[in-house]
Order: sequence, then C-alpha cells, then structure tokens
Amino acid sequence: MSPPKEHTSTLRLASGNGPITRSILPTPPRDALPSELPIISLAPLFSSSSSLADRLDVARQIRQAATTNGFFYIKDHQVPSHVIQEAQDAAFNFFRSPASEKEKASMHNSLYKYGWKPPRTQRLNPFESVDHRESFSWRYDPRYDPGVTDVKEIPEEVMRLIKHDPDDYPWSGVGDPKFKGAVIRYFQAVLGLGRVLQRAFALSLGLEEVAFDEKSRWPDLGVAVNYYPPLSQEQTDEAKVDGETKVSIGSHTDFQLFTILGQDQVGGLQVLSRSGQWLNAKPIPGTFVVNFGDYMQRITNDRYVSTVHRVQNYSGRERLSMAFFFGFNLNETCEVLDSCVEEGGKKKYEAISCWEWTQRRIRMMHDVRGNNASQRITNRGPHPSLSTIMLWHPITLAGLATLAASAPTMLRFGCSQIVIDRIDPLVNPGQLPSPHLHQVVGGNAFNVSMPSSTDISSLASCTTCSYADDFSNYWTANMYFRARNGSYKRVPQIPNRELFGDKFTAGTKGGFVVYYVSPGKGQVTAFREGFRMLVGDAGRRVSAGLKSQTCFRCYSGPNWRGDDAAPCQDARLDTEGFPTGPCSGIRSNILYPTCWDGKNLDSPDHKSHVAYPVSGPALFTGSSVGTTCPSTHPVKIPQIMLEIVWDTTQFNNKADWPADGSQPFVLSTGDTTGYGQHGDYVFGWKGDSLQKLMDDNKNCMGSACGGQKAQSVDRANACRVSGKVREEWEGWLDRLPGMEGMPM
Repeated sequence: MSPPKEHTSTLRLASGNGPITRSILPTPPRDALPSELPIISLAPLFSSSSSLADRLDVARQIRQAATTNGFFYIKDHQVPSHVIQEAQDAAFNFFRSPASEKEKASMHNSLYKYGWKPPRTQRLNPFESVDHRESFSWRYDPRYDPGVTDVKEIPEEVMRLIKHDPDDYPWSGVGDPKFKGAVIRYFQAVLGLGRVLQRAFALSLGLEEVAFDEKSRWPDLGVAVNYYPPLSQEQTDEAKVDGETKVSIGSHTDFQLFTILGQDQVGGLQVLSRSGQWLNAKPIPGTFVVNFGDYMQRITNDRYVSTVHRVQNYSGRERLSMAFFFGFNLNETCEVLDSCVEEGGKKKYEAISCWEWTQRRIRMMHDVRGNNASQRITNRGPHPSLSTIMLWHPITLAGLATLAASAPTMLRFGCSQIVIDRIDPLVNPGQLPSPHLHQVVGGNAFNVSMPSSTDISSLASCTTCSYADDFSNYWTANMYFRARNGSYKRVPQIPNRELFGDKFTAGTKGGFVVYYVSPGKGQVTAFREGFRMLVGDAGRRVSAGLKSQTCFRCYSGPNWRGDDAAPCQDARLDTEGFPTGPCSGIRSNILYPTCWDGKNLDSPDHKSHVAYPVSGPALFTGSSVGTTCPSTHPVKIPQIMLEIVWDTTQFNNKADWPADGSQPFVLSTGDTTGYGQHGDYVFGWKGDSLQKLMDDNKNCMGSACGGQKAQSVDRANACRVSGKVREEWEGWLDRLPGMEGMPM
C-alpha cells in the first residue's frame, strides 16, 4: 500500500517537453532490483550468426525496460575494457591537475562553451544545490567519426549546423596529449555502440531495423566527462546547504534520444522510479547504463519514458562518469512516429526540427524556486509557483546557459517603441532636428534635452519597458530598405521570440529587448542618477572588426533559425556590417562597456568615462562580465545589451535591390555599411531598484522578477511620446530624413 499523500514530498524540475512535478516517497534510496533496472545482453546485435528473431528478443527486453523505468544495463557491448580504462585514467589525470592547467581548456575560451567547466559552475535543478562536480564536454565532430571517410561529403545544410571552435579547441588547450587520444578512442567506440543500439531501438518500436540509420549519419550528440569529489559525510541524510538539497548533480532528465553512461565502480547514480522511489543504479562491472531522454519520449508519443535521475556521491571517494548523449542529424525533423500512435489516437507533440530542439536544450534553464528555497515541499502546504525558463539560444544561447549556471543576475525584458523622431538629447542636446532619425524605447520623459542634473525617473509618468521602475531611455538608428529606383522604406521591427514564458516581450510593439548582466551579488555598482553613455560611432564607415561590439545576425530560416551562440564573437555567425544576402530577418546587437571611472556621469564624447575590461571588449557570455577593469575605470557596472529584430523578409526580392548587386539596407544615418550602428543610454531607474535586481542573483527572463514592480504589455504599449519634428519617415520616401547633411 502506498504511503499517505501527506507524507510524500514534491520534486519539481523542467524537461525538454515541459515542467515535471513528481511525488517522492519518504523511504531512503535503495538498491534497484533486477526487474527494475534489468541487464540486457547485446550479443545477438553483434553476432553475424544471429537471426532476426534473436535481435527482436533484445528489442523486446529494451521495450519492456523503456516502458517501465526507462533505465537498463547493457553487457556484451563490444567496447574494449582497455579503451574504457585508458579513458578513465586520462580523465582522472586531467581533473587532478592544477586549476591553472585546466583553465587553459576552459569553456570561457570557447565560442560554444565546450571544454572544462570548473567546480560549482553548473546547476541542473535550482531546488537543489549547485552541482558538486566539474566536467569536460564537447560535441560531435565528424573529423573523429570513423563512419565519415571524407568530411567534404557531408551536405552543406548539415555541416553549417555543426559548431566547433577554431584551432581544435578545447583539445588544443589540454596539456597532456594522452587525454585527447584516450577520450577520442572512447568516443569512437561508444559512437559505434550507439549506432548498433539505435537499430535495436527501431525494432522495439515496430520499425525497420535500419529506420534510424540515415537520420543519424552525422548525429547531434554530446559527451560529458564528469568528475565528482565526495560530498561531506555530514550531508548524507539529505541535509541542506543554504536551504537547498546538496547534490553531486541535480535531479534532471536527459534531453536527447538516449544516453550511454560509463561509470566507475564508486557509485552514486540514482534513478527515480514511477512510484516515486529513488533507486541506486549500482555499478556492475562490464556494463554501461542506458537511459532514454526527452527526445525519445517525444517521438514515441510518451510510450518510452524519460526518467528523472541524479547523482549523490557520499562514498568518501572521487567518482568519474562519462556520459554520451545521442541524437539525430541536425537537419532532420523530430516528429511523433506513426507506429507510436494508437488507432483513433493523436500525436501529443508537434513536429520540430532537430536543430531547434538542440537550441531548446542549450537555452533551457530552470527557475522553479517559488516561495520555498528547498527542494522538498510537503503536500500539506501550498506548492510554490513554477516557471520554466527556456533560454534564448541555446543566448544565446549557450552563453546564457553558462551565465545562469554561474549564478549571476541576468535581466532580459522587452520594451515597446515610445517614439521615432529626429532628436538626440545625448549627442545633440537642444538641437531640433538632430542630424538623423532614431527609434526610442523607455520612459516618456524623453525630450530634446535631458540634462544630467535631472532625475529622469521623477519626470516620467510611464514606460514602455516591462519593469515599471525603469524610466531609462535607450535609442538606436533605424534601418531602411534602399530600392533599385532610389526610394527608401523603413524596415519594421518585430517582437523577439517568446522565451522563458515571457508573454510581455512577445507582445511589444516595435522596440527591442534589453539585457542587464551582473556576475553576482555585490559585484557591480548600478548606474547613478544622471548617468548616460554611448556605444558605437554613427559616422564610422571603416571596418574595426567585431571588437566594435556591434554586429548583425542573418537569420537562416523562419522562427529565428540561426539564433544560436552569443553575439558579436564569431565571424562565421555574425557580421560587423549588413549581411550581403537575403535573410529571414536580421538581428542587431549592441553591447555596452562594463567598467566606469567611478566619478563622471558623462564625458564630452559620452564614452571616455566608461571602458571595456583589460582583456578587451566584453563578450556577452558572462565570462568577461566579471573580469578585471582597468585601473582608470575600476568600478564594475552592469553590462547592457540591446537586441533588435528587423523583419527584412518583405525585401528579399533581389530584383528590387540596387542594380550593382550590393546589399540594400541603410541605417537612418545614411550608412550603407552597417559599421555605424550605435546605441545611446540615459539612466532612469527609480531609486535603488536596479541595484536590488543586480544583487538578486536570479535570472529574470520575463517581466516579473526579483520583487520588482512589473506592468502589463497593454499598459506599456499605451505609453507614447509625441514626435517633435514634423516630417515623413514611414512608407516609401524619396530621401531619408535629414539626408542632405549625411556622410553617405
């Protein structure tokens, strides 16, 4: 008989398919029974003399395990024991090396967050402690795939989706060459095993044995080598650290089709049964552990189970595991299999591209704290609120995931357009009209002049931003289409994608998204009343490289396809100037400096009082937000980034482009290069509200967070400022506003 409901506790987390809430039995973890986590021999899958009936018997056992707890052991897997041992030995040597050596292969040096992740920088479940582990991870590289004879034969549509750092990073950062060799040999052996296993999975689902072969020729897969120091013995009774359950790796589900886990003999892996009992998946010599992930649950219409699991290493010894996450090709479509839909039934999940599924994984972070900081909430009391945060990809998307894992504060919020006008109270105060047109968001105190001696928040009565206390103003140039006949038309802005359950941002009109980032509580000083700054140069027409901290991203398909990786870092993804070909929309990013001289609220050029870190322009990945400021500008300030999405799809007919074939877009400054992209900022947060948010150590990816006052999108959209300059700027124009004085 099951225990009374009031004696259970509740576990909350998020998966790729949505929020998960599970009731946990009060009994302590116990060893799994063979019927709960069976051992399946794969010998018939490798034997040339086996019959289809033999392989179907293996498939039957897999199907039984898949529909119960979703975990099982495999033996007779043909991965040589010496390959496993050499990889484990090399990994232990790497993790035992000094941090200064491991830092050379750090994820902070990677465009895609591959490489070494230091201790206490990952957190899979915010109800539990920061994960007590460090890891080394990377993703599929066809150069190391024995099944790929010539990388050039991979279709371009697949190859462009496979992301890698230059110069063979992170491997090039590891001092011991034995580490790469041993781990790559392990990767190759397990990759071969995975391809054999997927045939058995196809049979278990009533498909042809080779049904998945072409779908995984160049699979989206990842490898994570995890190192777990022992948890202190006084924590063994589910004790709390700062109110949170201390774990080696938090309760979670895996995201891909399936996982092949190699673990040493220390133990610590725990699987949550369907009844709510934690089961110890003890190491069994000569076996791997296999489990199904969210992707498999999705394509099987919930027939196969993506099971919650965690690691708690209370052994008193260090532990090592090597997880291999297997998926389909990135250009495939993830959809429910017809064989998994019963007659008269329906598909529970919509089709999604494997690329987008990968981006969903990278941008997936969780904020499920609610009102109780601990994992366990008795069923006697109210449940805390649950919000599932899906990070902009993967922010990024990979960068956002890293930021959240590092426990900084990040604000991401939308602001509607408050006015389009040819005034500039920062660069051209009092001048009416100013030289070029701007699009403006924020508080309705925006005016021809905004002296630094004035408290902007006291003058404004409304704001177009989601935070009701943010009366700041942010403004940039507009983008226009330049047609072959010489006429111009303004490119409309559209709301950014709905992420993190943020309905506000998705409902904004015009405008753009604003980010504020702090590396942690007490690490930045919020801007003071009267502060303002400028980034970029409206008159620049010569390339300065992505170090200029402004860039453009050409969306490669609908639904923000290509919106992956952090902005303004990789010339393969972003351009300093306008993209040269048709796009499914263009994203602009403008990143501000992160260091202040601590004295001046402004400077004659509106730039000299702020600076970038000594390491160079601040990257939007969190790794540089907390780096050293120059001695001349010692005060760390929040990093601001503006993100604008331009709907260029109506202008993709090249017959309308300039006759010389050049790209057709121009900024409202008359700039046809895009190099002159710039952003102005005048601080206007009310009181100390911004400082409180920066110290809140939360990822505030929607309109309401940190106890700060939020408003409805309807109210924000109703906030307007009347234009001061009477001129046409919408529709087809013969000339840009202010064109006569522009440096074209």
